[in-house]
Amino acid sequence: AQDKDKNTALHLACLNENEIIVKDLVEHDANVNEKNNYGYTPLHYSCKNGNKNIENNKSIVEYLIENGGDVNILDNEKNTPLHIACKNNNETIVKYLVD
Repeated sequence: AQDKDKNTALHLACLNENEIIVKDLVEHDANVNEKNNYGYTPLHYSCKNGNKNIENNKSIVEYLIENGGDVNILDNEKNTPLHIACKNNNETIVKYLVD
């Protein structure tokens, strides 16, 4: 199921930084590289967020990548998850993605 922007439950769980739901959805075969109308994957959303609970968000980013999240996938504006993290001053995620 998707919303009007083609966000899946996994997109929304990442947007809301809900690590438990993210893990449950991935364990039940949610597509970690599914794009919405903007070309965002769940990883793009996780790299955009992080100001609320950065350690939790870093854990989600790590988990998505460990489970096939593509760090080089482009959104509709040709941004990778790293670009999104940089644009949003998400220093912890930038350091993780660069290392």
